[in-house]
Amino acid sequence: VDHDKHGRKAWGGEILLRSSVEKLLSERYAVPVVTVVLGGGVGTIKTVESSLAAGAPVVLVGGSGGAADVIATYLECLEAHEDAEARATAERHLRPSTEDETVMATEEDGVAELKVQVEEVKDLM
Repeated sequence: VDHDKHGRKAWGGEILLRSSVEKLLSERYAVPVVTVVLGGGVGTIKTVESSLAAGAPVVLVGGSGGAADVIATYLECLEAHEDAEARATAERHLRPSTEDETVMATEEDGVAELKVQVEEVKDLM
């Protein structure tokens, strides 16, 4: 997808297009769509978000690294805390502090952006 972005910002422009094409094909030809997440980076979180918003199931392969591990670990932590107070504590500890976000935002790998997008995915679940 040509959107005149370069470097790290060039990643992810295809997500909306891919989601739209998947939806069109699955509706027109009754083809099921599933998103399988192995590893991945910041854009993968947006892909998962887009898939969930479209009603497509997502299979996370924990232990494959990257975004898959971030999401799987997050979900495991939330699942481990069934009562409301423990769950709220787990969520609070999993969210980056303002200081952490500032530090991470300076890193090349975009970890801060990944953490923010994990929160967006959590809101969809």
